[in-house]
Amino acid sequence: MVRAAFRCYRSQDRDAAIGLYADDCSFTRAQDGHIDKAEFFARCFPTARRTSWQRLLHVTPADEELVVVLYEYQRTTGERYRDMEAIRVRDGLIREVQVFFGGAVRGGRRRSLTVSRVIRPPSGGRAWRGAPGRPAARC
Repeated sequence: MVRAAFRCYRSQDRDAAIGLYADDCSFTRAQDGHIDKAEFFARCFPTARRTSWQRLLHVTPADEELVVVLYEYQRTTGERYRDMEAIRVRDGLIREVQVFFGGAVRGGRRRSLTVSRVIRPPSGGRAWRGAPGRPAARC
């Protein structure tokens, strides 16, 4: 399901992709708080045109519903980045997507980044350390 969604994004097969997402799907990034399916397909789905390639590095189930995806891509301008997504799948449909921006990649290695903040999950779990990535851009 998750790999199919990425394939549809890269090939810009909107008709096939729409059926993979629940009608009440929520999409969240640093600059977008819980946009709906229609907004995602209008604003974010078309952005594949700004990349020359994308490679899924890890697609890892975290629990019964959650899949964590680490991917690398290159923009048409030549810059390479790594991002991560937490994707919740239930009843055969993508229900939620959370995007976490990583940093620029050079020569196959990630640049060192400075820690900018520590985010503690409400459950009292381990803290996540966030680092400044590339400047925020609209979808």
